[in-house]
Amino acid sequence: MKNQTLKKQNKEKRGDFRFSAGSSEFPERPDVKTPEERDKYKEFVNDVLHKYNDAEECELKKMLGDPTTDLCQCLTFLMNKKGWNKAKDFAEHTGLNSAYFSRISNSSYNHMGKKNLLSICVGLGLPLRIILDLFEKSEVKFQLYQDPDKTYARIIESKPGISLDDFDAILEEAGYETLGIK
Repeated sequence: MKNQTLKKQNKEKRGDFRFSAGSSEFPERPDVKTPEERDKYKEFVNDVLHKYNDAEECELKKMLGDPTTDLCQCLTFLMNKKGWNKAKDFAEHTGLNSAYFSRISNSSYNHMGKKNLLSICVGLGLPLRIILDLFEKSEVKFQLYQDPDKTYARIIESKPGISLDDFDAILEEAGYETLGIK
């Protein structure tokens, strides 16, 4: 009996933060008071957690690990998943010449430079872990602990999905050469 009373008292002290049946709202929390604050969390859940596709990443990881699959095939897979079906889409998001789109689609541009590969990765909105895997596949060295690569990584980690224009603006502000070739 004493044990049940203590459990009840502890529950009352900490509050019951479980969802109520049928509620799609976040539970009331003492540290989140305004609807605007709760909306930030909902936006995060919708933008980051619900849009993430585990199956696509697993398929890409298999491609990256397959020695018979080249870098261009991996990039083409990602571009198709992103809906970049035309050279114009590619050029718009990467700042690169649209001719690279067909070279990548035809697997004839597997030895691209660091800036071009990174421009494609930033344009695709890829997380750092995937970018590092693509660099490993490309055999271009990404020096995670040396600048400017360290700065690239910090921007990508702190601003996931950043546009190439914003990425370049941050680089410029920090005194680094930009990636964009527009």
